[in-house]
Amino acid sequence: MTIKICKLCTTPSSRPRIIFDNNGVCNACNNSKEKKKIDWEKRRKEFEKICNNIKSTAIKLNNQYDCIVPWSGGKDSTSIALKLKFEFGLRPLLVTNSPLIPNEVGTMNREMLLEKGFDSWIEKSRLIGHVSRMDADEFSILIENKSTTIVDVRKASEFQSQHILWSQNIPLNSIEKSISSIPRDRPFVLICVGGYRSMIAASILKKNGIHNFVDIRGGFDAIKETPISLSNYQTPTTQL
Repeated sequence: MTIKICKLCTTPSSRPRIIFDNNGVCNACNNSKEKKKIDWEKRRKEFEKICNNIKSTAIKLNNQYDCIVPWSGGKDSTSIALKLKFEFGLRPLLVTNSPLIPNEVGTMNREMLLEKGFDSWIEKSRLIGHVSRMDADEFSILIENKSTTIVDVRKASEFQSQHILWSQNIPLNSIEKSISSIPRDRPFVLICVGGYRSMIAASILKKNGIHNFVDIRGGFDAIKETPISLSNYQTPTTQL
């Protein structure tokens, strides 16, 4: 296996989800350049307006909470919870899907945050359905005739950056509104970057009575390691 190194930050190609452009620059560096073009003060004001609307609606409805934060006890979800409560004045309810084997560090982090005045709801893990899955290598053999319908649930910018040539893009955040365009009369395949979003899409489809699909293990990251025909890579304009 040949290891590539980003010409700007020296990140190696062994890092998960890293992509290099034709100049040998990684997607993290390219995304960093694009983020410098964003008017963050304007974005903050837009978000504050959203928060104010949420708070006023919650008051009218006499809701105890303003929003829900999916919370694992890790740094990302904890940081979001702290910002929403103490920086933007929202009243978040922290929701955790309890792992089968609780992690000691995660448990400690959750307990420390709850001491700061948060409420938490923990859902005990249970099997609620079955999703058929397939390895990318097996998938590459299956679609040699290019007749298999492929639904890519990544964001439009990710899809435009690179995708399977004959796949269709239905982003996760719009899949419920696009249910009518999902085939029910033939099998199809779901993919995202690594498999997380496609599993969420799978639960939405099953809720709507659609079961004739297969999810690809490892998602697009795994597909890139197969002979499947892909579009030429283009640097995403934004990952926001």
